[in-house]
Amino acid sequence: MHVRVSLKLGLMALFFPFVMACQNSPAANATSNAASSPNDEKYQNWVESVRYYKKHFGLNDLSSKKVNNRGNGDQDLYGVRNFRVVLHGVYYRGGANNVYNKLQKRKNNNPLPNVALENLCKENFGTAFYFYTDNADQMQANTICETTASKSKNNINYTQITAFKESNQIELLRKIHQHIVDMNTKPIYGHCWNGWHASGLIASLSLMQFCHYTNEQALNYWIKNTDKNDAGYKSVKKRISTFKRIPELEIDEKFRKEICIKPAE
Repeated sequence: MHVRVSLKLGLMALFFPFVMACQNSPAANATSNAASSPNDEKYQNWVESVRYYKKHFGLNDLSSKKVNNRGNGDQDLYGVRNFRVVLHGVYYRGGANNVYNKLQKRKNNNPLPNVALENLCKENFGTAFYFYTDNADQMQANTICETTASKSKNNINYTQITAFKESNQIELLRKIHQHIVDMNTKPIYGHCWNGWHASGLIASLSLMQFCHYTNEQALNYWIKNTDKNDAGYKSVKKRISTFKRIPELEIDEKFRKEICIKPAE
């Protein structure tokens, strides 16, 4: 019995310093710290950004507009039409002010005028998507500016992607998902011509995917925000009515509670 106890104590004495050294090593501490507070500072910065835009634009529901159908409203956003929030601080929708533009008037079937890109850039937007192909060759792909709020250099990238193509819809959802999980603080603007149909489709899919709207809620949202221009568009309505959430594009509840707006009653 005494021999066993002595042997056990001897082994403990031999290995105890090694175990303690491993537990207190820089690598072990780094792993522990990483596990206990992953990306806390980045997440807090992202939350502050989302809440800044929520207050800055003052859009507390999905139908209110910062800029109206004729492009009037917030002059800091001049060049867009029917500017609405979809996901606070992440994704906004609307149209392009070409027909009513006081500075650069042209036909409705065009991408954003340069003044819109300059103003979105100043508002710290980092990405804009044009959902149709008409006159896409006239798009200004990159706009560099100084932001109004922080006086820092910014660049907005402007690309064309057809919204009515199903594979592109998935790609747009992937881009928005990546934007959220990366905690990107530069919002996205997705637009068509008027800010009704194609932009409404991508917004509807986004609300179902990231905010768990039902198909019925999303369809009602799409119809309401066409501003009474919902006649036809059977394929769009069918797409919204049959969409199923993509499991790998789910987001954490902590993101959802910051960016999502409850559906209208």
